[in-house]
Amino acid sequence: MSYICTPKESLYLIALTKGAAEKRPNKYNMEAKEAIVKIIKALLDIEEPTQRQLLIDYLMGRRSRQIEELGLSDKETFGIGESHDEDYWSTVIDAAYEGELLKQMASKKNALTPTTAGKKFAKKYGVKNKDIEFQNADHTLTLIQTENGKTLHIQHNVMTPRPYSRMYQLTGTNGFANKNPIEQYCFQPTNIDSTMIPDHENLNAHQAVSKEIKEKLMQKYKHPIHIELEAKAKQVGGHGGMDFIMDWRLIYCLQNGLPLDMDVYDLAEWCSIIELSRLSIENGNMPVEIPDFTRGYWNLQKGYKHAFAK
Repeated sequence: MSYICTPKESLYLIALTKGAAEKRPNKYNMEAKEAIVKIIKALLDIEEPTQRQLLIDYLMGRRSRQIEELGLSDKETFGIGESHDEDYWSTVIDAAYEGELLKQMASKKNALTPTTAGKKFAKKYGVKNKDIEFQNADHTLTLIQTENGKTLHIQHNVMTPRPYSRMYQLTGTNGFANKNPIEQYCFQPTNIDSTMIPDHENLNAHQAVSKEIKEKLMQKYKHPIHIELEAKAKQVGGHGGMDFIMDWRLIYCLQNGLPLDMDVYDLAEWCSIIELSRLSIENGNMPVEIPDFTRGYWNLQKGYKHAFAK
């Protein structure tokens, strides 16, 4: 038995496209969203305007040789002949048109095509299509300025070809350090102990120090955690051993009742960058303030030290 859309349901469909029915959730709203999204997705998947119109004609009950040749009669995903008939889809299409989710293309014999509002509607309710305009590109750059005037530069790109890099880099007034994929350091000559570096006078703030100097510096300033775990971490692996060290520290702190290396405030700050970046992009890349999740207590802790059991 085919399903014929009642006048009441027709009103709900039209009201949905205007946003009025959003405040009255019911089964008709849900079905209407899915139906309109199906229409928009199908139209976006068809590049030729004439073929788009043939699909509309088919859904509204019209038949022609061209429709048969395109195989539109086999589109079972629309549920025609089972749960919905031509009257139902005619109501859906009319509702989308009245709600300005579809428009006629005057240059293409009045063929219906999704509007910008229609594409946004489809994106909001689950349609993913190459024709929908995404504000976030393949490569996203985020700049963060801290309360103390430091600048963080974060890049996110998992789409375009590029050599693997974690982009760990520190840049300061008196020195530079880069860890992955190329490990190199350079300093102002006055910031390196002359007794430690034989050719101290040859240091250059615009040139990486030699391998010999780098190894001496790494040995002198190696962190106690690395001294204890470096060999084991390299053996276990996981991003060069860093995964093992982070897991080891988490277990160590929990077993000894110590503060974790990263607390709930770090979690909130890290996660907030995603939503704040979205807000910035949607508003022309305007600066967006990061909330103070500590409610003013962020500067009570002077410096940072790893907790150890005595």
